[in-house]
Amino acid sequence: MAKRYRFVRRLLAHSGANPKNLWKGYIFGLILLVGISSITFVTTRYNIFLFDKYAKASIVASQQSSISHAITHLSYSPEVFSGAISPSFVVRALSDYEQNHDEMIKLLQEYSPLERVFSTGIQSQIDEANSLKKHLLDYGKNLLALAISNKHENQLDKANIVSQKSVVSQTAKFTQSPDVGARLNARHDRLETILKVAEKHRADYAHSINNWFYSIAMVLLLMEAIFIFWPAHLVSSYYYLRSAKQKQKMRALVKNLSTQNQKIRIAYEQIGHDALHDALTGLANRRYLKEELQRRVGSQKDYSSELAILHIDLDRFKQVNDTMGHKAGDHVLERIADKIRSCLAPTDFVARIGGDEFVILSSEAVGKEKLSAFSKTLVDSLSQPILFEGQRCDVSASIGADLVYLSSPTMELDVSDILVNADMALYQAKQLGGCRFELFTDKIFSSHQHKISLREEIASAINRREFIPYYQLQFDAQSREIISAEALVRWRHPTRGVLPPADFLEEAIDMGFGEQIDKMMMQAALSDLSMWKIDKNCPVKSVAINLNVSSIGNPNFISSIKKLKIPRGSLSFEITETVDINRDSTQIIENVEALKELGFDIEIDDFGTGHASILSLQYLKPKRLKIDREFIFPIVESEDQRNLVKSIIQLSRPFKVAVVAEGVESLKHADILADIGCDLLQGFAFCKPIPAFGVIAMLSKNRTEFSSGNRKASRRRA
Repeated sequence: MAKRYRFVRRLLAHSGANPKNLWKGYIFGLILLVGISSITFVTTRYNIFLFDKYAKASIVASQQSSISHAITHLSYSPEVFSGAISPSFVVRALSDYEQNHDEMIKLLQEYSPLERVFSTGIQSQIDEANSLKKHLLDYGKNLLALAISNKHENQLDKANIVSQKSVVSQTAKFTQSPDVGARLNARHDRLETILKVAEKHRADYAHSINNWFYSIAMVLLLMEAIFIFWPAHLVSSYYYLRSAKQKQKMRALVKNLSTQNQKIRIAYEQIGHDALHDALTGLANRRYLKEELQRRVGSQKDYSSELAILHIDLDRFKQVNDTMGHKAGDHVLERIADKIRSCLAPTDFVARIGGDEFVILSSEAVGKEKLSAFSKTLVDSLSQPILFEGQRCDVSASIGADLVYLSSPTMELDVSDILVNADMALYQAKQLGGCRFELFTDKIFSSHQHKISLREEIASAINRREFIPYYQLQFDAQSREIISAEALVRWRHPTRGVLPPADFLEEAIDMGFGEQIDKMMMQAALSDLSMWKIDKNCPVKSVAINLNVSSIGNPNFISSIKKLKIPRGSLSFEITETVDINRDSTQIIENVEALKELGFDIEIDDFGTGHASILSLQYLKPKRLKIDREFIFPIVESEDQRNLVKSIIQLSRPFKVAVVAEGVESLKHADILADIGCDLLQGFAFCKPIPAFGVIAMLSKNRTEFSSGNRKASRRRA
């Protein structure tokens, strides 16, 4: 539409009819029409006025001709000589003739431009009229004298009569001259012809002027209609239609805005709801939990002054996520939320504060008995299997609970602070195997404080390099000679002495220090091995290092090993059987293969206690496997256990893997293991874990006490 009327809009802009103020265009068109019409009207009337004046001049000339005929007639009229014509009559006639003559001459001079219209010479008429005027005036004077003489003299003497006859004869001679008479008659005829032609041309010209005026007016009206009013109408129609469309769009926009405002209001309410609720389960979130705590603190008159807080954590939920997918995990969380809601009282409040963590605020389950019963109901309900797409999702719940006393309406409570006690109780429930309820007690608090203190000490010990290796030597099952050693981490505590790994290692790994401790063990073992090799007869050529899962599964582990520049064959690495080779195999197998290429041997620790052992042999292809002490200890009393250990030894033969027996507590255990084919022995029967300087003494002792000559005696004493 805009392109279609672009020319019209430009034309209107030039003509003054701007589309934004069309009234200016209309006023301009009216002024133009009135102006041109007025000019045409004035011009026409002026031309008509000219013809009127020329006609008037013709009439005056006609009158003058009539007077001249009358005067000429008087020249030979008997009344002149009889005295019937008075001198005053002659004077008036001459005066009228002169006045009419002057007026005619003036008119003819003013309107000489009309000469081309009538095809006659106006100037020649003026000259002829002046010539006739001269003769007529001379004649009139003689006639006046004659009239005067006739009036005063009644009788004429003979001389006067002769004189008068002379004058009369001269006058008659003049007036009766054929040339003068013909000229007067011709002039009279021409004036009448001019008058008729003037009247005809006046009428024709006036008619043509009127037609021209009306034609011009119609053309102007048509042009104004075409170039002003029609474009203005089109543009005004366009803007009217566009205005109507804009109004329609505006109404649609207002309606749309109203809809949008409604949506925004709904979205705002939804955002407010989402800000306080968990998107998956619809339960309150941590922020809403904090607000609810503050509300309950400030409204003690509506609630009990004692508030039960239950911190719930799901057991085995990670396994559901890992094995069945996050979709199954989301389904489990939704069903758990429904189960929790079904167990709550109307005034209770529940929030999801983490992945699989929930918090319940209850003013009904107060008191130890009510809280214990309520918690047991929750544990039983949440431990029921959940079906997902026909498969069972076996999860359970561990609950830590605490009773909080809302002492004052102005009491400041933080979600983290108020959950501390319940969280400590939950940790205790997890440590005891899960799927249970624990109420916070002072004992749990003391244990938690010890844990906090231990974590602080571990962090300081890392910086002070207080973690050192203790070595447990490995002996040949047949010769009882020292073959190698295993480095076991110990903590040289500044006040508590040397601590075993059971007192700190799990906590250190949980804090993320596992890789750093492994690195310290490697560096210390290399240093100690260099010291031992000063004795050229030292049989220990390699030291085994236990690797944490965080180390062996780290993509950067190989690069960190290369930086240590460890000599080939100096260290071997033990991987515990608790590592899920089937699940974590990709990165672990890549790192194991890289270690082998660097010249390191691989050993499997605690064989038979972790995940699929045969898979470990297949994927890792170790040089040795170590049978866990739980299998070794009963072999003295149980033949079945001996057969089980023997089966493990026989299982390793096709893979060409040497077998190390851990936990050899007596020489009797050593003899049995040697008889069933075990390769290496490790345990308190030979030596306990000792520091680096004790290994040298143990090597000297081994040369004498466990020589080949004394081996049989030793076995007999056992």
